[in-house]
Amino acid sequence: MSSTAAKSVGLVLLLCGSACGGSGAAPAEDESATTSSLVVGTTLEEWGLLTVPRGGGRADLRPMADPDSVVWTGSTDLPVIQDLRPLGDLMIVLLAEDGRVLRYDPLADQIEQVASLSHDAGFGGVAVSAVAVIDFESQVVHEISTGYESEYPLDEAVSWASPVDGGLAVLTASDPPRLVVTRRTGTEAEVVLDVDAGGQSVLVTAWGQRIVLVGPGGQNLQIYATDDGTLVGEVDMGGHVRALAASPSSHEIYVSLDDPPRLVIVNRFGLSAREVTESMARIEELRPETFGGAVFIRTVDGLGQIDSGETVLRPLTGTWRSDLPLGLSSGRTIVLDDDEARLLTVGDANGSVLAGGAPAWWVPLRWNPASATVVDRPAATTPAELQPQDAPVGEPDGRYQTAGDSNAGRAGHYAIVASARQRSGVADLLATLADGGYPTRLQRFSDEAGSIWYRGLVGPYSTRGRAQAAARQLQREHDLQAWVTELGGTR
Repeated sequence: MSSTAAKSVGLVLLLCGSACGGSGAAPAEDESATTSSLVVGTTLEEWGLLTVPRGGGRADLRPMADPDSVVWTGSTDLPVIQDLRPLGDLMIVLLAEDGRVLRYDPLADQIEQVASLSHDAGFGGVAVSAVAVIDFESQVVHEISTGYESEYPLDEAVSWASPVDGGLAVLTASDPPRLVVTRRTGTEAEVVLDVDAGGQSVLVTAWGQRIVLVGPGGQNLQIYATDDGTLVGEVDMGGHVRALAASPSSHEIYVSLDDPPRLVIVNRFGLSAREVTESMARIEELRPETFGGAVFIRTVDGLGQIDSGETVLRPLTGTWRSDLPLGLSSGRTIVLDDDEARLLTVGDANGSVLAGGAPAWWVPLRWNPASATVVDRPAATTPAELQPQDAPVGEPDGRYQTAGDSNAGRAGHYAIVASARQRSGVADLLATLADGGYPTRLQRFSDEAGSIWYRGLVGPYSTRGRAQAAARQLQREHDLQAWVTELGGTR
């Protein structure tokens, strides 16, 4: 293979009737010890599993460590749900059977209708904290975010659409299909990319800043920047591309190829590719485990799973759905089997039926979000890459100063990963992150006492939400306690 040159106070999970605006059940006393501290973060214990009845009813929350128990039940009656998608880590978008599109906030236990579509509607792609819903009958794409809704009327039929950073990407239903990326500035719209595609597989990654498609001919990947449509990378796959998926970190692209059927992983930054495993049957769909430990595969013959670092495709029982199979941790997987949700563990291929778990949708949910404002002094975490004298400290109150124009960087939102008096530790940490594909910046500034500080930044990102998504990913991957600020604008 060859390549060329990528609200508000945090809520506590002890939800009682008054806190939920209804009759939500409070967890038992013995459960509070493990659930009351679930505040926004990036460790597994800070996530829960939201189950939403497919036939209508009330959602409930289960601990990730024990999906057989329910620690909270909502008081809001939800309609019959045809499909759903997570909206960031904190909300979900519901597509009701009657065509209504609803945004559900489990933290507030509130539901809001944001659109009413024809029965010929379905989900498109997801990027950061926005979801596309396509009304194929009216040819309108609805972008649903945590705080707004946008409509994109189309002048031709499309087969797929997804939000991107600052705009929308669509794949036309023409022959050949075309990928069109439109940027929005206020009320103005500008097409920044319009290219032929060699297949139906399209992928948005890098928090909406990159889009990956199959090039003409069907055997190469093309990576474009979504801000200006620039081709930033291309990889010859040496075979027909069948399906694409992004790793949870967004650094890698999982690619299924034909002739013979096999799974290949592409590094989006180094543009290198490595074969992971071959399959006896054609791989039709791919889904990375939410927490990065495995890749789930749907072939023409059934389901399979490849664990991180392994090359053996392990068969799974069950049916493929937009939410299942779902990987938890330590080899545990929830699968859908004859409309029953089963929890599989290592060495137990049959698993156990989860009580009250079907028919329902399963969604990983980060509970108890922190304030959306800048957190000036987060709980300190010392990264392994920093020496003790370089341990992160609270953000100084002094004005920001840079070492010079070359170090000023671009204005935007940044995730701060370290702040220290010693430059070396911060620089080494940033070098490690840069090698992993993160955009980094080393900022030099002084506090009110005139002392020089060095701060490690990841970014910039166009919105606070995207920077927060990067901060969460940094915690997942590197155990870094990052916090978000804005530079070059109002703090």
